[in-house]
This record gives sequence, structure tokens and C-alpha cells, in this order.
Amino acid sequence: MWDPLLRLLHWIFFVCFVLNYWVLETGEFWHRALGLLALTAVFCRFFWGFYGPANARFSIKALSKQHWVSHFYHVKKRQIDPTTGHNPFGYLLLYLVIIFFTVLAVTGLLLEEVDYFFGSDLLELIHGTLADSLFVLACIHVTAVFVMQWWGKIALLKPMLTGKRKL
Repeated sequence: MWDPLLRLLHWIFFVCFVLNYWVLETGEFWHRALGLLALTAVFCRFFWGFYGPANARFSIKALSKQHWVSHFYHVKKRQIDPTTGHNPFGYLLLYLVIIFFTVLAVTGLLLEEVDYFFGSDLLELIHGTLADSLFVLACIHVTAVFVMQWWGKIALLKPMLTGKRKL
């Protein structure tokens, strides 16, 4: 279902976000290091979105009206196709997460590494607001996984751990 690199990147994003949002102090060495790791994961995920296997690839057509209608039809019938990866909501969330992680890393780098921006209230506000927004997206993601597992009768958590899903 999901290849090892895709799963690894997913859990790298998870660990980087959880530690930087709840555990580590802003600006300290490990906060910055995990921010750079997350940015590296963004670059890897971006590359993998174009050159990886089918379920790892980005798809703009997945956001088309036809895919939204099809998804709602399958959700209404409680018959989610077990061979697919992301639904239109998943793709939308994926794109937002990549953008948010990228801007978080850039604003963090500017705040810490560029003297001109050190202590900038505006940049700190953007950085903090994006972190809070990413937290909201993560909550939506986790909720959607459990709701779709229950309502859509489709395994989502186990495949993200093992890479396999019963068809």
C-alpha cells in the first residue's frame, strides 16, 4: 500500500512536529535540528511525489470535481476502495502540510540564522500561527483516519505501519 520511504517520511514529520510543538524549547539546538530534518523530509517527499511509486505520487486531478463526487458517493455507500491511497481530502491535507512545514522551516531559519529577522514579532507570529495551524491539520488527519476506518470499513492505521492492507 505505502512504500517504506513514504512511511518513514510520514513518521519523521510526526516526530519532528510532536517534539518541536510540545517538548523542545523554541530556538534551542534540537528544535532547530528537527526543523532542518523536517525540511529535508519535505524535499524528499516532494521528490518522491513525482518519482515514487503510484500511491506516493502527487495528483492534482485527485482534486477534480469528479474525484470529490466519487469520494462522497463511496463514503455515502460506506464502500471505500481499498486499493487507493489518499482521497481528495487527503491530497488537500497533504499539500497543506507540505506547504506549512516548508514555511515553518523557512521562518524558523530566518528567525535564527538571519540577524535582520532575529526577534521579529511578525515572523514569530507567522511561525507560531503556522505551527498552531499544523496542529489543527494533524488533529483533522488523525480524526479522519479513525472515522474513515470505522465508517468506510477500511484499514488505514495498520498500512501506515506495515505498508500492507488486506484487499
